[in-house]
Amino acid sequence: MKGRWRNSERSPKMSDIRQDISAACLDLDAITDALAPVESKGSLPARSYEFFKQVRNHSIQLGEIRNLIEARETALAALKSFPGQKNPDNPATFLYNGIPVPFWQGRLLLLQSYVGTCWAAYDTISKVAGVLICTDKSAKNLAKPIKLQEDLLSLPNAVGAHLQDHLKGAYGWPIGISYAIRNWVLHDGNSKDGIDLFRYSTPETEAFQLSEDGWSKIVERCTNRYKVDETLTRLDPFPSVRANLVSGLSACHAEVDEAICFVLLAATGGIKLQAQILFRRDS
Repeated sequence: MKGRWRNSERSPKMSDIRQDISAACLDLDAITDALAPVESKGSLPARSYEFFKQVRNHSIQLGEIRNLIEARETALAALKSFPGQKNPDNPATFLYNGIPVPFWQGRLLLLQSYVGTCWAAYDTISKVAGVLICTDKSAKNLAKPIKLQEDLLSLPNAVGAHLQDHLKGAYGWPIGISYAIRNWVLHDGNSKDGIDLFRYSTPETEAFQLSEDGWSKIVERCTNRYKVDETLTRLDPFPSVRANLVSGLSACHAEVDEAICFVLLAATGGIKLQAQILFRRDS
């Protein structure tokens, strides 16, 4: 591809969530910088200026997400290393923050930390992007912040032409898998309806392998409730989440990062373009 895309320092294969958040903040900050000189001339309606004034707060919220990304990486590293944290005083237990616990318990707590932090970031990005890109019915309902899975991916008429097609067709399966696991471990813990999520309670075999019934529950939730299936992904082959939840989720989250940043940059770039067009008469 010719032009600036080809010469970009960014990886040609995957987006980087930090770079994309920074680029979104630059879009919004450019609006803030241009607003004061044109507002004094006052040819736009007051509610237009009020909307553009809010983008500074959106930029601040987005900037804070970078701290969550750092926390997510710390949580992932702790989860990966946990099988090696045997308690030297009692090999039947493992050290979770220095406290002896059964392996299954520490694994659950670390997994909750990891997926909870991931979705805290995704929810905040979705909330900001939704205000900027969703249709008025959704965007102006501030009492119900926009969510990635529930709104951007699934709600009819939430966003404009083709965006949901791109989002769901390219990323629907990894988003659904991640969201289903997030809901399981945060709402139900280690077991759901008598079914254990993991195959083993100790790490001697496969520390992060899912049980057959647990994986079936995840797939069932994705297909029946979220209306996504294994064809809705850009990954080929798709990682074996069941064989190793940690490596599988990490691969899924790289896709979710790209998906949510696609929406975010479409939102901030579109709003920046709106401002450029509307402000030029008074500049």
